[in-house]
Amino acid sequence: MKILFFLVGYLCLGATLGFGQEYKFDKVVNHDLSTAYFPHQQTTNFFNSEDYSYFMNIYWQNDTLKARIFDIKRKQEHYFFYDKDISSNLNFIKTVKFNPYLEKITYTFSEIEIKKGKKQLVFKLFNNNKKIIAKYKLTIEKTKKNYFPIFKWSSSETFLSQEIIPPFNFKVIKAKGKNIGGAHILYQLKSEKDINLVVKVSKN
Repeated sequence: MKILFFLVGYLCLGATLGFGQEYKFDKVVNHDLSTAYFPHQQTTNFFNSEDYSYFMNIYWQNDTLKARIFDIKRKQEHYFFYDKDISSNLNFIKTVKFNPYLEKITYTFSEIEIKKGKKQLVFKLFNNNKKIIAKYKLTIEKTKKNYFPIFKWSSSETFLSQEIIPPFNFKVIKAKGKNIGGAHILYQLKSEKDINLVVKVSKN
């Protein structure tokens, strides 16, 4: 975990990594995501609050710190690893194509309710037959910019390809519910920080 925080701190300085396709990030977010089989998954994601068509996720795999950028427009995933003995930057691994979730869905947001001083609303997703396929109770804070996609990207990869526009700007502080895959989740925003980071991916 110390290496992860070191990397986040280093990247937030505004480093440019590699060359080719350019991705800009202005916010780094830490959150806790729990499911029945994987409780308390601590995750760090990087976002561009002006363009949510991509984001970067940092994670551990086989004792190696790795990162991947999801690019929905290009239907690509770019993979990197971090090894302080090789470089202080991220090291490019590969780019792969993926098929996003294409089924058309509709959605609704309920009116805000105030419970114990906290603003809450219900977010539902429906399939073509108007059947509820996902439902979340969200605890929110109103914001000047739209930060709802941070929750969308962080909690459910099954509907990444479809834009969801909330009725007003807010960020999700906490969420509890069932996603499209049928998993019960508990999401909690732990921290967020404004940054200035550019990542460039190899053309090859």
